[in-house]
Amino acid sequence: MELSFSKKLLFSVITLLLFFLLLEGVSRIIEIWLPPMRVDYGLGFDEDTRLFVPAGQNGELRFTDPFKLSSFEHEEFSAKKPPNTLRIMMLGGSSVRFLEGHLRALERELKAILSGKYKDVEIINCGGSSYGSGRLAIILLEVLEYGPDLIILHTGHNEFQELKQLKLAHLSTVKLQKTVSKSAFVRLMRDRLAEMLIAYLEFKRNKEILETSDPITTVSRDYDWSIKQAKRRMELFRENMTLMAEICANNDVPMIIGTLPTNLYDPWLRRRKFKSEYSRVRNLTDEGKWEEAKILGKELLSKIPVRGQASELENGIIREIAQKYNIPLADVEKAVEENEPYGFPGLTLFRDYCHLNYEGNEVLIQTYKDEILKLFRSPKM
Repeated sequence: MELSFSKKLLFSVITLLLFFLLLEGVSRIIEIWLPPMRVDYGLGFDEDTRLFVPAGQNGELRFTDPFKLSSFEHEEFSAKKPPNTLRIMMLGGSSVRFLEGHLRALERELKAILSGKYKDVEIINCGGSSYGSGRLAIILLEVLEYGPDLIILHTGHNEFQELKQLKLAHLSTVKLQKTVSKSAFVRLMRDRLAEMLIAYLEFKRNKEILETSDPITTVSRDYDWSIKQAKRRMELFRENMTLMAEICANNDVPMIIGTLPTNLYDPWLRRRKFKSEYSRVRNLTDEGKWEEAKILGKELLSKIPVRGQASELENGIIREIAQKYNIPLADVEKAVEENEPYGFPGLTLFRDYCHLNYEGNEVLIQTYKDEILKLFRSPKM
């Protein structure tokens, strides 16, 4: 007896469902030995993103969302600020993220110095790798929920890098990505594809490096910018910094912002033509004309359309916002230069083009510490 079309269709659907259930079951077993990758869908650009998530029996604690640990340090604190506690939130990019040990030491120092006013001091590290002012404005709105006594904002290196992250986020499909990733089979396929893609990109990059013998010129042309586009990016940086200053002012939360030190001796130049132009700076340093080299280096870095580090344009905007809104300025750029031989940034206090080494971070922390104490030693605070 031949089955009707409807029964054949039903049988086919049931067979497919059983097959996918089997795949899902096998995938979940595989995940016991091969845990899925932690994926931050939206990369912090989506409207419902949260850096900290509830923990504890009654949700009274907050800790860093595990899916964001590829970009942030693990932090844990009480959602409601404990009595007699000075709570400081420090926002920024990887230059803040990698301060973790220095921030814990600063907590102890401030606790000892301000023991007459506060029982405890908390500094919560909100520094995210490749995070620029756009995503930090979102984080600022979140952390204000936790009753901070002070916001420290140290940002400016990632304004162009953040746009690369935005392109990778694929915001239009974030909800779909989150939904389908509930399937273990989808997660398994996603992770294996990701591993193959990473391996391919590493192979491609290594090949380009060997072919050019100049790894600094191998950045994808997808992120070439015109002078006009780079200028617009700086306008957006000013808008984001203004927004964050006004948010803090409207919430009566004090703020300290800092300038960004940048390596002028060995900057990150993405194109051979920029490297060739910048050789004029190295020629001046070779001749011992350090001040002249510093002036020229800052000028040339500001003219590069795509930067992986802050220039005088970013620092100029930071100083402008500090003055306009009467915000204390931690002039880290100036402090680092004063502690470098010949006053030239990049000789001893950097570990790469924009990140300070241990000694450089000590200078950064001391600069912020001075401004914090000016605020909280004041009788008005």
